[in-house]
Amino acid sequence: MNTIKSELLLFTGFVLILTGTIVLEKPFIIRTFEKAASFGFLCDIAIPGNDGGSKLRSFDEQCTEGTALRSELVSARSYNMNVYAVQKRKGFVYEDRYMDPDYDQILSGPYGMMCVIEIPSINTLIPVGHGTGTELLRDAAGHMHGTSLPIGGPSTHAVIAAHSGLVDRELFTHLPRMRTGDVFNIYVLGEKHIYRVDKISTCLPTETDALRVVSGEDMVTLMTCVPYGINTHRLFVRGVRCLYDGNDSALDLVSARRREYVRSLLSIMGMFLISAAETAFYTLHIHKTISRIRLKKRSML
Repeated sequence: MNTIKSELLLFTGFVLILTGTIVLEKPFIIRTFEKAASFGFLCDIAIPGNDGGSKLRSFDEQCTEGTALRSELVSARSYNMNVYAVQKRKGFVYEDRYMDPDYDQILSGPYGMMCVIEIPSINTLIPVGHGTGTELLRDAAGHMHGTSLPIGGPSTHAVIAAHSGLVDRELFTHLPRMRTGDVFNIYVLGEKHIYRVDKISTCLPTETDALRVVSGEDMVTLMTCVPYGINTHRLFVRGVRCLYDGNDSALDLVSARRREYVRSLLSIMGMFLISAAETAFYTLHIHKTISRIRLKKRSML
């Protein structure tokens, strides 16, 4: 009986260790599946015309059928010019997106998303949708209506917001780790736009002067609520457009992210296979021990 108890205690200890391991690995698992979703968005949004097949077409190859793409860009530029004109008269004005019936139709890619943002310094890659509605912000970042669309160009200032501190999503959780000089990339309409962080500030929700368009400047501000769980202030991470040498593209990022995604999946599969193998081993070991004890008792009768 003592042997059985010791074996059961050993098995219980193993189960507790396994459970602890899974809990500790939870952030890694969440990050992997979040990146997997973003990878799909990247293929479809950042590379227009991609049909989800194994061969991804480059932006140059799509120019033969780029009339719709150019039309989309013209509409977005027109929208940004209007935003700049409004802000020159009234300053920054936040309005509900539903007051602007044309907003959701501009720069609307697959799944209704407009672009993908990548922040290498905090290993973040997430799609960006229209507006900052509750449903959208559960799974993605949102473009703040009333600011420029994130297509770049002089006299534009796009604002992209996302949650932080969620249990099952990272999104902008690590945004406070960013520092001046860091870069982030926006993939939109087959192009890669690079922004270098030049200012980081924390403001009250009513302090919006930092979100205004600056004449001649091409800027994007990333925004999230701080501190975690309290959300009394807003963290603004502002980036200014910098030169792009053209050495890599959305295709290069897709290839790199595909490799990272495959490695992450293999790691998760390996972890669960090892855990399953250990569980089977200890279960079999306990079963054999109990069988030996039963046989021994029978032989003594």
